Amino acid sequence: MKQTPQPIQDLANQIFGDSNYKLYDWDLDRIYIERDNEEYTIRMWNITDETIRWTLFKDVPDEDGGSHGEEMDFGLFEYELEPQEEVYNNFSLEKFEYEMNQSKFVALVLDFLKDEILECDSCSEEYGITINLKDVNFVVSGVEWDTAIQEYLGTNGYHNVNFTFGDGNWTTIYKN
Repeated sequence: MKQTPQPIQDLANQIFGDSNYKLYDWDLDRIYIERDNEEYTIRMWNITDETIRWTLFKDVPDEDGGSHGEEMDFGLFEYELEPQEEVYNNFSLEKFEYEMNQSKFVALVLDFLKDEILECDSCSEEYGITINLKDVNFVVSGVEWDTAIQEYLGTNGYHNVNFTFGDGNWTTIYKN
């Protein structure tokens, strides 16, 4: 199992108030936890070198055998990075900038939406890009922006694009 950075462990401890849980996986913007035979996901937003905005979701089973996340709590986690600890650098803004530069898909999205983006939370070729738009309902040349960007990305070889809309004007755009 990959090593869990201390800020990730500290964030989970703060949210649950103790360490009586199993942190079984984490990635660029999510922490997956099992506690008392229930599963939770901590979604991390606006990751900086000092703070992480987070939302806690509980995995709730659906009648069809699937499940969905029910929002339980949210907040802002503050921490200090220790530059000599290489593992902490995984959450630096430089890493996000590097990943943006490595991704044609992300570069195309940023180029298309550059005048509408307030901030970019996370991005990678594998997971897509999470952005905060000025207005999630804006129109480009008489067409809703999500339809327009799907057409634009399709002309650049990305034909299967999906969106996840979050709180406010936050959205994640990713390719399948």
